[in-house]
Parts: sequence; C-alpha cells; structure tokens
Amino acid sequence: KVNLSPDYLALNLRNQGKQVDFKTAFQQMSETGTVSAAIMPYGSSTITAAVYATQKFKIQNYLILFRDMASSRQKIFELKKALIRGNPILVEILADASLSKANGQRQVKIGNKGQQKYAFLVVGFDQEKEAFEVMSPWGSSWGQGGYLWLNFDDLSRQAQTAYVMVPDVRF
Repeated sequence: KVNLSPDYLALNLRNQGKQVDFKTAFQQMSETGTVSAAIMPYGSSTITAAVYATQKFKIQNYLILFRDMASSRQKIFELKKALIRGNPILVEILADASLSKANGQRQVKIGNKGQQKYAFLVVGFDQEKEAFEVMSPWGSSWGQGGYLWLNFDDLSRQAQTAYVMVPDVRF
C-alpha cells in the first residue's frame, strides 16, 4: 500500500486560498494529485521542493459509496468490495474526542456517543479480525504509526458517509 500525504493536499489547497474539504481535496487529487507520505510525511508544515520531482498519485473520479442511512451490513459489504478492487476509501466517522487520543494502540472501540465527524482513509481489512485498517488524520504518533484497526460493527455503526476513489495510477 502507498501511504498518500494528506498534508500535501491540505497545504496545497491552503496555499491556493481554497477551502480544505472533501470536494476540493477530491478535485485537487483529480487535477494534480498528491504525493507519497515518504516525500511529505505527517506533520509537514511546508511543501518542499522534492514534491515537484516526484510522481503524483491522481484519481479519475470519486463516488459516494454510502451515506449514513445505509444498513451496517451494506456499509461493510461496500467497503470490502472497494478495497478488494484496490480503490482507497475516505470515510467520515462520528465519534467522541477519545478516538483522537489512540496513540500507541492497535485497535480501539468506537463508542455510540459520537459528537464530532472525523475523516479516515480505509486502507484494508482482515476477515479473521473482523476489522478495517484505517489511516488517521492525526499523524504517525496516533495508533501504530498512523494506522489502527476498527472492528466492522463499530465502523459501520458510526460511519456517516464514505467516498471511493478511482485512481488513475494503481496504488
């Protein structure tokens, strides 16, 4: 799997005076792409010259995979299907602030009393663990190197909206 840099997208959009939200981020990924987090790691505060000499990962399009009214079973099915096809997924999860403090943990349970939406990149799943692997928006100190496992039921219950990205270049 390729760890894409959310910092590159956010900094690039801010430098252009654009709103940092899903729609503009997807548009940016379609037009110019993003770089690997090896080039722009978590916590980068500036865009380095190295990004201009590296391959950009672009998407052809993005589609809504599901909305909050979909059943948990349907959400799990759609997430697995997109991952099997090799397409990354951005999902909004409703959770409380404790989710942002999962530093050093491998797996967490998401409570039902979520008040805030968080965006995660779903990068894989493990059928035996019955869990999805997600990449955090909080950097490499969160979870295990920026990744964490969320069980199928927790993620599907708290997932609000999911977007699947159709890449121009296979990851």
